[in-house]
Amino acid sequence: MHKIAYLAVLAQVHGAIISGLCNDKNTSTPLVKGDQTYVCININDKYRAVFTPVVDDFVQLRVYNSYKDSRIENSSFASYLTLSSMTSRSVYKLYTDQTGKAFPSFTAVITVVDGLIQGISWDDGCYLCNSTSCASNIYSAPKVPLVNSAFGSGNTCFHNQTACSSTENSCDLGIFVGWTGTDYNGNYLSSAGMRVSQFQQYSVTSYVDDLKSKLSSLLPRF
Repeated sequence: MHKIAYLAVLAQVHGAIISGLCNDKNTSTPLVKGDQTYVCININDKYRAVFTPVVDDFVQLRVYNSYKDSRIENSSFASYLTLSSMTSRSVYKLYTDQTGKAFPSFTAVITVVDGLIQGISWDDGCYLCNSTSCASNIYSAPKVPLVNSAFGSGNTCFHNQTACSSTENSCDLGIFVGWTGTDYNGNYLSSAGMRVSQFQQYSVTSYVDDLKSKLSSLLPRF
């Protein structure tokens, strides 16, 4: 399931977001599994794309034509992003730099306890690219790398400008979002288990074979 949005200009003071909230209210509304909520992609603390995914659905939030947007991909500056929901916000990721290199795909996990968001973390790892297209990418602020083992290496796959330009929309920004924890009613949220890193121990063949084995054990015996 894909969500698509365009960027809107945020109210700002000296280029910074006035409100860190990603909500239609000034408070954090308890989340209930199956309800819609707000998740925002914030670019350079200046532009915001607002999405309304369903709590505990594993979805991709995609900003259409973002790589061609001169407010984002620009030879004069790099673009950094955060993901936010309610009153919580992730640390920063680099999306594009001045050379046109792009990190187009990310995965985020939203942790919830009793319906209240406790934090938003990045699920890093170069599982879908080789080492030559993988780089550390995690920042405490734009241009300020985050050096803290608690946040991991931040390794993320990237494409260079040539690759981004050769295939239409291949470097548009997309963020997969999964959920973990419990909602307001105590129901478990488990869609974070769908992220790619959860299957890294398998090759494609071994994963399929393992899945078939598990499914066959559920078949009726005669």
